[in-house]
Amino acid sequence: MSARRTGRPPGAKGRADPSAPPRATAEPPPPAAAVAPAAPAPDLAAPDDTKVSFEGWGIKIEGNLALWLRRLWRGRWRLLGLALLLLVIAAGVLYLWFLSAPLDNARAALRLARYDTALAALDPIPGRLAGWPGLDALRAKAQLGLDLHTPPQDWQALGIRLRALRTRAPGDADLMVMDATLAMHREAFAGAAATLGDAVIADPRNAEAWFLLGLVRDLAGDKQKAIGDYRQAAALAPESPQYGSNLARVLLDQGDAAAAVAQYRRLGGFPLARIEQALGHWALGQWREAAQAQGEALALLDDQALMARPSNRLGWRFALTDRPPPDDGVHLANAADKRCYALLGQAVSLRLAGGTAPLPGCPEAHQDAIRTLVADDLCRFVDRDPLARKAAVGPLRRALGQPATCPAPEAARPPGAPHPSA
Repeated sequence: MSARRTGRPPGAKGRADPSAPPRATAEPPPPAAAVAPAAPAPDLAAPDDTKVSFEGWGIKIEGNLALWLRRLWRGRWRLLGLALLLLVIAAGVLYLWFLSAPLDNARAALRLARYDTALAALDPIPGRLAGWPGLDALRAKAQLGLDLHTPPQDWQALGIRLRALRTRAPGDADLMVMDATLAMHREAFAGAAATLGDAVIADPRNAEAWFLLGLVRDLAGDKQKAIGDYRQAAALAPESPQYGSNLARVLLDQGDAAAAVAQYRRLGGFPLARIEQALGHWALGQWREAAQAQGEALALLDDQALMARPSNRLGWRFALTDRPPPDDGVHLANAADKRCYALLGQAVSLRLAGGTAPLPGCPEAHQDAIRTLVADDLCRFVDRDPLARKAAVGPLRRALGQPATCPAPEAARPPGAPHPSA
């Protein structure tokens, strides 16, 4: 008997349903993409015997510390940049906290030739910052300026120190001012004027440079340019009365007594301004106002704290009619001489007003020079009419021990030219 063929393969269980749709054959899954094995995470808690080494800056280390150092070494440039940034920030903080105000105050004082004030401004700087760039040079400059104005001066040694500083800083305006001061001491006025011209270009805010430039031009007889220079100095440093006082004196000598008196009145705490204001009142015929101004000068001269100011420690120098600049004229260096000048002037003002005040005595050493100065002021500023001068001035000049007749004015000589009587 033959075997019967069915729709199922041999060995299949169940009955085949010829009417059922054919069963879908499952597709084999695609082969998985090859995946690289993940790198093991670093074991930060690796035991001390982990063989990780670091070698840098001449040091070789193995172990956990080496792992951290190696990571730092790989980012060393970022660390170096951060360290430099922190260093710059620290330097800025140090500058603002310890140095900014002292350095600014010292530089401002140097522009006014207040060298002792500049040194005092630098004193609070801590010693650990003594090597700050430019600090030593600033202190040396201030000390040189102070020595330049403190008698007795060793002018040759001062010149050597100045040349050394100028070699290192040829464009420094403060050093140019000191150089011009030395030149004026030698009566090299042309060289001083050239140096001061360079100084005001290098630092237009340097009031002392403008002041000395005006003084040199004043001595040379160039009054109009001197007025402009004095105005610049006075505008830059209204708290320095000697600048405004020189401006007023040029106005007075030029015959503008009203403008001179107005300028003098702006200057407080400066006895010379009150004394010369009185001369302006003489020129205007205001005798009582002159005596009042001279009385104010005496009160200022008696104020010890006021006279300790740098501007009031300076000597007073006056030219005479028959001895114009650059002759020395009369120099009042101490408080006793300045007080005597004010007292004599006040007594003369009261006599011009009709009083009979006695003329006070002066220190023996300088009495003749001070009386000569007051007598010369009478000729220059009391009534310009010759007849009135003879009537009012002659008797007072005789009381001062001088000839009744005023000396003939002598034309100003070029700076450095010898006096005819020399």
